[in-house]
Amino acid sequence: RLWVGLDGPSRELSREAFTLASAVGAADVAAEAALLFELATHLPGLPGGPAVELLSRAVDLMDDRMTPLRVRLQASLGRALAIEGESDLAGEVIDVALSQARQSGDVDALLVGLEAVITAADDPTRILDAARELEATARRADDLWGTLYGSHNRCRAQIALGDLDD
Repeated sequence: RLWVGLDGPSRELSREAFTLASAVGAADVAAEAALLFELATHLPGLPGGPAVELLSRAVDLMDDRMTPLRVRLQASLGRALAIEGESDLAGEVIDVALSQARQSGDVDALLVGLEAVITAADDPTRILDAARELEATARRADDLWGTLYGSHNRCRAQIALGDLDD
């Protein structure tokens, strides 16, 4: 994960890494760079447009197999679309990515997909369901960020629903 204050350099370096990897046809490296770029855009709350562009290009570089990396790209693309205000398209992309993450059994892809649901959803019940699953999955994976993200958003959704007993 990114350390506080390093999101600017991370965006610059990940964009450069994406450009270089794309130029030599290293699709997996380009995909990882695009994922880092999206994270470095998402965490400080910047607009999603530049991340949408890079993630879309990374998806285009990948072959059509549904690998965990491709699923993570799709989930991150959905989150970036949501931040950019493309709610309907974001929801569709995220739903497909989350389904594929569950099918693949890849925990990292599932965590990214659940984070994307939480970011994109307007419905507190949907946020609560995703947050509970994220928190439980992240705890089993010893992922502190995912546990925190799930816990925080579980509380936020419970407050929105007036469910203060848990």
